[in-house]
Amino acid sequence: MILVIFSSLQGREIFRGECTSQEEADSFIKNTIASGKVGKPDRWVADQDLQSRGEDKSKALETKETGGPDSLSMVYRFGTEFLVSKMDVTREFIAKQEAEEAMSFVAKTDFKIIRHFEQIALSVPPTMSDKEFKDLMRAREKARLKIKMR
Repeated sequence: MILVIFSSLQGREIFRGECTSQEEADSFIKNTIASGKVGKPDRWVADQDLQSRGEDKSKALETKETGGPDSLSMVYRFGTEFLVSKMDVTREFIAKQEAEEAMSFVAKTDFKIIRHFEQIALSVPPTMSDKEFKDLMRAREKARLKIKMR
């Protein structure tokens, strides 16, 4: 799983998405930028378009002249208004799934452990043999190792 996070230049998260492949993540980034949801990308703006595009030329990163000797004009480069982080979180995702499954297994087998102890305490023949009980205890311990304590 690829996690894509768009953040403001101040570090505040603006938008995020989860993708299943690098190609999907790249497409998600391209489409999100094109939609304008996260701000403006790095861009060049012609002098005559500054006002209509809501740009302030004093904030331009770079300026250059374009055109020929008869039609000289200025263009201004403005920087991106967002940052993009792309992280492969596949390992973390799988570990979380395994921990959830392990926790579910431990929870679902609690009654078997309690019943076994109660049957022994009441001198009732246990429904599990000693081998079955020990195998279950080992499986539960193995599952608990997959569960990260918070």
